[in-house]
Amino acid sequence: MRLEVLAPADDALMARRHEVRLVVQSTARAHAIVPTFEEELAAVRTPRVGEEQALWSIIERGEMAGVVRVMLRDDHPHTARAQIEVLPRFRRRGYGARALMTVIEYAAARGRRRILGEAYYPPA
Repeated sequence: MRLEVLAPADDALMARRHEVRLVVQSTARAHAIVPTFEEELAAVRTPRVGEEQALWSIIERGEMAGVVRVMLRDDHPHTARAQIEVLPRFRRRGYGARALMTVIEYAAARGRRRILGEAYYPPA
């Protein structure tokens, strides 16, 4: 497993990222409203003023097994927001934990001491 930086300008990778998010959200959060591909693309290609973003894909044997997004806002100088989403068939292998370590390193290098995120455990 490896993490690769995701370039928001790559339409094909961004489409795959969106597909992964749709599967993860429909599995873990039946009530979740996932933005359309166009809305999500606009959000990552044009961050809000005072916001920095980083995207990674979790790759396992050439397949996108998950996605990671970190958002840093100027008005919250000590906090980073993180989204780590792993496809169900790739869970329980430590991929999320490894992605979290990448998020922690990225945030710490930018002076962030707090990381906010949400965890969902789908019903059995």
